[in-house]
Amino acid sequence: MRRVLQSFVAARHLLLSSPSAAAAVSNPAAVRYHRRPMMTLALMGWGGSCVCADCRWHISSRSPTSTQLPTPPQQRRKPGRKDVHTLSPEFEELERNGVANGSWKRPQTEDARPLNARLGSRPLTEFVESAMQLPPELPGGLGERTKDSFERLQRESDVTTPGTHRLVDQSDYRSNWDLWRSLLVFRKRVYRDRGVKDVWKGMRMREVDLPTEGMNSDILWGIFVATALKDDAFAEELVGYAHDLSERTNGERQWSRLYDQIVLHHLVNLSPRILDWHWQLFPEFTSRSWARLLARVAKIQPHKLVQRFGRMIHATVANPRAYTGVIQYLCSSGQFPEALRWHRHFLLYYDLPPDSSAADELVAWMASSGSIRGLQSLLWSLHSAGIKMVESTFVAAITRRRAPAEAIDMLFEPGCGCGVSTEAMGDIFWSALFEISLSPIEVFEYALLHGRGCVVGVATLLKAMDALGRNRKDTIHMLELAGLVVRLEAADLETLASHVDIKKPNPRSEPNATLQILLQGHQIRAFLGLIELLQDKGIPLISDTISLMIQTLLQPRRPGRNASTMPHIFPSGKDINVVIMLLLSLHRSGTHIPPPLWSELFRRLGMTQRLHELERLIFTLIGIYRRPDIPVMSKANPLRQLFGPTLLRALIEWGFLYQRERTWGVALMRKMRGLGVHVDNKTVVRAVRVRARDLDLDGEKAGALLKEVAEVWGEELGSVDILMKDIEERERGNGSGRMRKACRILGARFR
Repeated sequence: MRRVLQSFVAARHLLLSSPSAAAAVSNPAAVRYHRRPMMTLALMGWGGSCVCADCRWHISSRSPTSTQLPTPPQQRRKPGRKDVHTLSPEFEELERNGVANGSWKRPQTEDARPLNARLGSRPLTEFVESAMQLPPELPGGLGERTKDSFERLQRESDVTTPGTHRLVDQSDYRSNWDLWRSLLVFRKRVYRDRGVKDVWKGMRMREVDLPTEGMNSDILWGIFVATALKDDAFAEELVGYAHDLSERTNGERQWSRLYDQIVLHHLVNLSPRILDWHWQLFPEFTSRSWARLLARVAKIQPHKLVQRFGRMIHATVANPRAYTGVIQYLCSSGQFPEALRWHRHFLLYYDLPPDSSAADELVAWMASSGSIRGLQSLLWSLHSAGIKMVESTFVAAITRRRAPAEAIDMLFEPGCGCGVSTEAMGDIFWSALFEISLSPIEVFEYALLHGRGCVVGVATLLKAMDALGRNRKDTIHMLELAGLVVRLEAADLETLASHVDIKKPNPRSEPNATLQILLQGHQIRAFLGLIELLQDKGIPLISDTISLMIQTLLQPRRPGRNASTMPHIFPSGKDINVVIMLLLSLHRSGTHIPPPLWSELFRRLGMTQRLHELERLIFTLIGIYRRPDIPVMSKANPLRQLFGPTLLRALIEWGFLYQRERTWGVALMRKMRGLGVHVDNKTVVRAVRVRARDLDLDGEKAGALLKEVAEVWGEELGSVDILMKDIEERERGNGSGRMRKACRILGARFR
């Protein structure tokens, strides 16, 4: 490390040397010997200079005079060599005094040479250390592990006992931070906090001030502060010393992490003295980054009381600039209500972000889960505080709202006060309007009323081309007629060309690929129009296109849950009707609908209790897929692919759940069996047992149920004893489950 530091300082002074300083290469022996130009460094600024050790040795050994290196050197290139060599002006003086046959004369006067610049045969490392005033290296046994290092450290670290035999009592090692660091780390490892306090007492006895910059300062202060956080008396002493050191140096010597370390500890541990410690440190000591400190507090301890103390501390600070960091962290961690409280606090104390984009995640949360008036209030608070409103904030408010038109009408409402301006309605804003569930006519209506003069670019143009199904020229013309200003750069033209080549539907291309592109772009009107055209021409659809159509047109649904109630292109329930009619229409036009694609429609009709519609659809599909030439039991039979065991059991259970005639599903199974659908007795028995377990039947009622089902089905489905055994096992399982839950509750209460 010492060698690296010496080389760095040498290079620094070499680069900062005066251009007027004269130096030349006049010693052939030195130039001939020196083969490593990177070792040729000059050190200046301490009354003398030096050359590399190899060159200096050759110069001093082959010349009758000792070298003198007074002033900053200059570089000269030897003919025929690319290496640059730096030497002292002494040799230029020798050259002026005369050089004959490779020998030179001694300078005439001693006064001509600068004072304090004599090196002679003095070792270079000794000169550098004396010039840089570096502390000496630690003796063996302290900086490395040896056989007697423990005893040596034990003896040297006992700094609380007065004496002069220790290294820290010698002037050369008094301020050696490597030594103090080694002693402190050793004392902490062996004696814990008591050892740390002993080293602190020894430093105070010797009036050694702690460093405040660099690695050693972080280690020393960090260990002392960690111990002080466990002992209030020691903490008071440490903070008092920090204030004294700052006052003695006019605030120039302060450890920058002192405030953060102490206040963070007391905040996350809900200390009752948090405000006392804040005022003991503040305003002499402050946080390096208030945003980072408050965000870290929220990460470690999200308790509401901690956040309230954090806001109390923030209120005492002038211009902390913490809004962006705190709000973005709280939103990213899902603490949106706390982020809203911090937002109001920041605005109250004028800690404002540069623009509204810092609150985009908060606005998106309010748009998706809050009321429209709550969203308006949030946007109004940002605008009324003087914060610049940018388009990303309005895009978040519109795209995250379940009903985007509601958010748009609120923004354009007269007297809204949300700060919507022409600059804030740019390319991303209008492209978002084309992307959400608005028709192109509605977007152009908003543009005519509120968008005159707004500048749009390639993003809006691409979305408008997809929505309108027009080429670039026609789309630009329509946008300009609506009052928007279209500006395109050279790179935008390349993007448009690639979009036309890859994304834009081409009527001459493969029809199914075109339909899939339209579905992926949610261009439903264009999709339906193209389907009608393909039906007229008798062009069938492939299964991938049909599957994508069902997925796009139906409301999103998670497995085992009902369909989502989010805004959709079709009202709730109408999407099922539209898909059924489209599939039947495609079948009539010659498109083969794979049987498994109907399963989602069966589930949705059953889950929405539309059982009579489901029954009509089943009989319709039996007429479509029935193949008398294929055995009923064969897996190749389309009816067996259409009506699997899971669906058949669901039909029976839906009858028990939703119909007055609880055997509706059993009767439907009998009709389907008569039309060629394979229905196994085990399927009916399993479905009846599952529903009977939840009816809490006794032996008599269970027998009546089996008799009723057997009459509808036309065959015996098992004995009452087996059914009662299933019911008892279910009750036994529920009872043990309830008992385990009660035990857990009682155990939690008595713990």
